Amino acid sequence: MPSRVFLFLCFTLALAVFVTLPVASPAQTPVAAPARVPSRLPAVASWGYVLQGHDERPLDVDALAASKAGLLVVEPSVGERPMSAEEVTRLRGAAGRPVLAYLSIGEAESYRPYWRAEWSRKAGRPAFLGPENPDWKGNFKVRYWLPEWQAIIQARLAELVAAGFDGVYLDIIDAYEFWGPGGPKSERKTAAEDMVAFVLALGETARKTRPTFAVVPQNGAGLLDAVPAARAAAYLDAVDAIGAEDSFFYGDADEDNPWAPQKDTLAALDRFHEAGRPVLAVDYVTRPAAAKRFVEAARARGFVPYVGRRALDRLVVQP
Repeated sequence: MPSRVFLFLCFTLALAVFVTLPVASPAQTPVAAPARVPSRLPAVASWGYVLQGHDERPLDVDALAASKAGLLVVEPSVGERPMSAEEVTRLRGAAGRPVLAYLSIGEAESYRPYWRAEWSRKAGRPAFLGPENPDWKGNFKVRYWLPEWQAIIQARLAELVAAGFDGVYLDIIDAYEFWGPGGPKSERKTAAEDMVAFVLALGETARKTRPTFAVVPQNGAGLLDAVPAARAAAYLDAVDAIGAEDSFFYGDADEDNPWAPQKDTLAALDRFHEAGRPVLAVDYVTRPAAAKRFVEAARARGFVPYVGRRALDRLVVQP
């Protein structure tokens, strides 16, 4: 039988080890575990982003097809008509690079085929249509959780899947900040969880037809911290990358803002990267020194950088 003195010494030693163990601070940003589902996008070292033709001309499919970018995000229309499956194939090229179609799900755009003339009149506006974006004429905030709006987007998604795009690049994900607690409208307590549910539903619908179809949200990286951990994990499984604007050069100007890395945003983007989701970073700078600084900073974090112009009307030669 061990002596009482021996037992007391063992207990004292165990207690000393226990009280010296580090305790995680609740304020620390958690490190994301790898997503349970591998990204449906191949690893790429470069990407390009074009949403309109230069000088109001239609999108130049031939110029885009000649690009050496490893991934393309494009406006899925050429002038007034939808981009054809043959054009999508040309953009993909012999190397089979992924081509993602731009799709705004947090705002309605008055120049889209789904827009109805009566929506421009206050009396004819549907319940999902909110105020016009003061920075983008013809773009209106939407209550994206309402079934009527979700049906419009689901129909648009079906068209993009049928056209042969490899995925969608979902914009205005951060609309949850506008409608949620503390936002300008602050009318929807579940705004963050509603956005997660919407993105998951879009992915599920598209993958019934195309199991490898990629879903890439733009911005709204803080969504991971705005929902319960289980929903954040489901979101990481559902998305295949994340796009991020103005993460390093930030300000009120369209282009050439000062160097002002967004610490909270970058920490959230790190979680996507650590979970195996590529971060497609774009900052809008024209000065060569600033462009070089952005590219180096983005690559240092493991992001895939693209130096763009705010108009997104042409591919920019990368530094």
